[in-house]
Amino acid sequence: MLFRIMVARAQARQQDLTTPQLDEGAMDRRILVVEDSELYRQQLSQILAGPGREITLAQDGTSALELLVERPYSLVVTDLGLPGVTGLDLIREIRSRDLPVTTIVLS
Repeated sequence: MLFRIMVARAQARQQDLTTPQLDEGAMDRRILVVEDSELYRQQLSQILAGPGREITLAQDGTSALELLVERPYSLVVTDLGLPGVTGLDLIREIRSRDLPVTTIVLS
């Protein structure tokens, strides 16, 4: 139920929820880290940081989905046990929307 409400809100904010236009040169540098623990989010960000990489942090699945709808990412690193919209819910939504992103799950 919560997930359906979140999707409805995202749809209301976004008129076009189709796959974002790919910027092949920039997309390979965008990484989305989804982790509810501030400490782990920061540590993952530091580990993944590199020249030309853009690391975006999200603390929950709802925020992550909103970011994924707004722009393309090449990699999503997500915790499985997120509050509300779990990592598994996020992966299902990524697949159902056919978003071109690789996903790594942590638990």
